[in-house]
Amino acid sequence: MRLVDSSIWIEWLKKTPLGQEIGSHLPSRDQWLVPTIVQLELSKWLMREVDEATADSAIAFTETCVVVPLDTTIALSAAQMCNTNLR
Repeated sequence: MRLVDSSIWIEWLKKTPLGQEIGSHLPSRDQWLVPTIVQLELSKWLMREVDEATADSAIAFTETCVVVPLDTTIALSAAQMCNTNLR
């Protein structure tokens, strides 16, 4: 499974060169983790940048992936994993 953060979503949705390259590495929807905080951040960006139909479609897509509520335990575990990977 892969967690796709907000910045990757935005690059992918905008079809930037980076987004197109990343798109080839994105997993199938059943392996794509979407934390609820990413849904929030993505929704905020979509409301500013695109029309309502496009925003609705993008959020609907997130709901076909594995949506994970981001609670304190998960957030702290993720931070620990990030710090471990940086060493």
